[in-house]
Amino acid sequence: MAKSKARHMGDMMGADGIVKTTSAPAVATARLATGSVTTDKIADVNVTTAKIADVNVTTAKIADVNVTTAKIADVNVTTAKIADANVTTTKIADANVTTAKIANNSVTSDKVTDTLAVGVPTTIVSSSTTAVANNHYFIDTATQTLTLPASPTAGQKVSVTVGDFTDTTVARNSEKIASAASDLVIDVANMGITLCYTNASRGWVVL
Repeated sequence: MAKSKARHMGDMMGADGIVKTTSAPAVATARLATGSVTTDKIADVNVTTAKIADVNVTTAKIADVNVTTAKIADVNVTTAKIADANVTTTKIADANVTTAKIANNSVTSDKVTDTLAVGVPTTIVSSSTTAVANNHYFIDTATQTLTLPASPTAGQKVSVTVGDFTDTTVARNSEKIASAASDLVIDVANMGITLCYTNASRGWVVL
């Protein structure tokens, strides 16, 4: 019996007396009891990307606050990844909605409030009209003329904002504008100006 045991051991040992390991897995899957591979049995850095099957990292597997900014690669938050109604006002930092971010023809008359400044009513203008002192006018149609009030008094103001066009005329109505006897053309799109009447010599000045 002892001789048989020695021969069996000899089959597992090399000539140098060192036990040789086999190429087959020492612990086959079938040998592992349910729940036997616990967290502490997995050595650090041993769960590699290749070990994770496709679609196995589900939402439930990601702990709260674990997807940090550093984990999101550049240009990976695309438009398709943002659910409807998720970019709220509080998500937009101050000064981040610049002129370049506003598409042409996007500031329509319904987007302009009836009062742009305290105590200054706003009139939406779609055809040429004569202004009333101390009012604001939003010109929402191209090639219109806003005529300044007749017989103005010092300190009266008229504010004008134009839409996405460059051909609005502010007619002087016999008074000067910036000391010149000529009408004013607003040739910058989406522009707003305020004119204040000073006196007969200078007329209306742009503030």
